Amino acid sequence: AAFQIGIVLASATIITGIIALAWISGLLALAGIAFTALGAFMPHLLHLH
Repeated sequence: AAFQIGIVLASATIITGIIALAWISGLLALAGIAFTALGAFMPHLLHLH
């Protein structure tokens, strides 16, 4: 989900020209990469029950 929100914010950056949205988009992309890595290499850390 973080990737999808990041893509939407990147598109909004292009439309509005607000650079802060690009930074937030980049941070969400990094969060998505981190969760992907955790899910791939350490899935036992992500049990949310």
